[in-house]
Amino acid sequence: MEDLYKTLQTIKQHPTVRLGKHSIFHLEAFFFGYYYMMRHLEMPYYMENFKEFDNLIRWIRNKYDAGKNRSWASVILFYSEDERDALDNFFELSDEFFAQKNNFQNQNIDNKQ
Repeated sequence: MEDLYKTLQTIKQHPTVRLGKHSIFHLEAFFFGYYYMMRHLEMPYYMENFKEFDNLIRWIRNKYDAGKNRSWASVILFYSEDERDALDNFFELSDEFFAQKNNFQNQNIDNKQ
């Protein structure tokens, strides 16, 4: 989870530098390339990162009650003003996702003690 979170925070700080354009579709293309490279180079943590990103995307789809017939980027764009706003909304959604996940993990730790 930490690698995905750090990657997203790095992109969020300077999206135009990292993606070439402040666009949800540029982020989508970035992740297609990122995961292709990780799989192609057989990076040992590929599946962990891929599963975490997949969990984030499922969470977004559930939040918007969206099926699988549209890309996650298109779903977010549908509820946004434009590609720029959609990217900003994605980062807000990802922050919410990670906050909920951290709260859940902290509750589990507290319950075990």
